[in-house]
Parts: sequence; C-alpha cells; structure tokens
Amino acid sequence: MQAVDNLLAALMGRKDCFASNLFADDVARCDYPFPLDRMFLDYFTEERNNDNLRALSLIATLYLSVLHCDFPQALMRSSVTFLRENITLPSFDCTHYERLYACLTTEKHATLPLFEDVGSIVSKEVSRLDIYDAFDFLTNGF
Repeated sequence: MQAVDNLLAALMGRKDCFASNLFADDVARCDYPFPLDRMFLDYFTEERNNDNLRALSLIATLYLSVLHCDFPQALMRSSVTFLRENITLPSFDCTHYERLYACLTTEKHATLPLFEDVGSIVSKEVSRLDIYDAFDFLTNGF
C-alpha cells in the first residue's frame, strides 16, 4: 500500500488532498529527506514495514508543523485519521524517547523540514522538548 507516499504527494501539493484518486498508482515514492524518517527507521530496526515507520515520522512532522508553522490543525487531524485507518502504526512509550531522540541528534535542537501549508515546506529549529511532545502525541493515541 502506498498510503504514506500518496498522502505526502497530497501534502506537497502534487495531487488533490483526499481526492477519490488518493491511492492512484501514478504517485512515485516520495524521496524528500525527512530526518524523522531516518530516526524511526534507525530505532525500530526489527520493524519489517518501512511505511509504518514513515507514517510515524509524518504524523510527528505534521504535529510539529501545527506547533511551529501554523499548519492547519484540521488538515493534520484528517491526515492522521487517514494514516491510522490505512496503516498499522508501531507502538512505543516514553521509556524509548531518549534512545529515539539520540537516533536524530545529540544536540538540544534539531532543524527539521515542516509544512507551512500544502505544498510549502520550510526548515525550522525544533527543541528536544517539542519533539518529545510529538512523541507524546504518537504514544497517547493522538
């Protein structure tokens, strides 16, 4: 299933969001470098489905986008619902946060690409605390 790539294509402005053709086969895999993808892939080495991990990354990115870039919260919620309905997300808890964060950086801040709006991505410096808040959003069932 291409749920993550299709949703990313919609969020990046390459197709209509939640159109009837959201699962059209003509969407290529998104190769935009999202650092949270690498963090989750490096941490959950035994997870066999990378799309599940990329979905965690996208949800955390959208959460941070609402927090730092005023990304529309309704669109974030719709995107999270879409992913939850189409992908089985791996679970983790607060005991994993430090090791997860260490896969991203050893600094107190990280520069991440975030969505300002559909089709608009900007780099923002995000604190460790904000990233932990995004983890909380993921672990507390949204």
